[in-house]
Amino acid sequence: MKIRNTFTKEELEKYPELGKKNNLFALKYILNRITRGKNALILTYGVTGSGKSWLDIRIAELLCIVQGRKFDIANRIFFDFKGLLTYTNQKDLPPGDVSVSEELGVSMGARKWQRNISYSELLQTFRDLQTICLFNVPFRTMIDKHARLLSHFQIEMMSRKGNLNTIKLFLLQHNPSAKTDKKTTFEKYLRIERTNKWGSIIKKPIKVLRWKQPSKEVLDIYIPLQKEFKSNVRKRLAAKIKEGEVKEKKPVKQRKDEVYKTKQLLEQGVSLNDIAKILHKTSRCVWNYKKEIENERKMNENVT
Repeated sequence: MKIRNTFTKEELEKYPELGKKNNLFALKYILNRITRGKNALILTYGVTGSGKSWLDIRIAELLCIVQGRKFDIANRIFFDFKGLLTYTNQKDLPPGDVSVSEELGVSMGARKWQRNISYSELLQTFRDLQTICLFNVPFRTMIDKHARLLSHFQIEMMSRKGNLNTIKLFLLQHNPSAKTDKKTTFEKYLRIERTNKWGSIIKKPIKVLRWKQPSKEVLDIYIPLQKEFKSNVRKRLAAKIKEGEVKEKKPVKQRKDEVYKTKQLLEQGVSLNDIAKILHKTSRCVWNYKKEIENERKMNENVT
């Protein structure tokens, strides 16, 4: 894997972030983890509509450009856990390969996602892959503590104006020997070296970064994939609702059939205990059927 320091004029026009020191420093900082034989997990959080998905795609696109290759969004964006798992099982993933996981909470279900034991286990296997994974959720608390601790960077969405996203990027420093939860993880700003007016080199924190929206060719692939995923989710929900309605109707029909059968057997002089055995019901249940039949008969007599 290589990390480029110079870019063509066309690239700088298309990706202006590469010409900004703070943005380029952040991208290289992430890639330097890979050169040291590590992986990089980046958690992005922000309210719905804040631009999390597009931001992750933009950063993934730029990380690939800095490495001298294109972001293969068609095969590197995952909307479900199964796709992400299949991706991690590939044996020929090059160091520095970038992927984006989004909407996993939808595909896994809210309760299962919050527990996300399988997801936490998968994240722990990333360390030997030397890859970069960006995943996003509306709130940090939507994934459990173990998954949050496994991330190396966190991005907080601040604002979105037109095609420009403003964010805060935090480097997570973990303390494995911490005795309390409050001292387990610390959020730190990245620090870049600057020369002050006296000529001294100081390290200044990067508190805010701004990124543009993904390139048109990437969005042309991403948007249809996203629409297809959301359409499948809606179809699946519609099927579940329909299935639930069928299940609700079935017991009602079954009860009516049992009441009618009980009425016929009572007219034939069969005892309640024997009816219970025939219908595979409790005697109490059959007794309730009998009371229902008697009440219906009384109502019919009153009407006549």
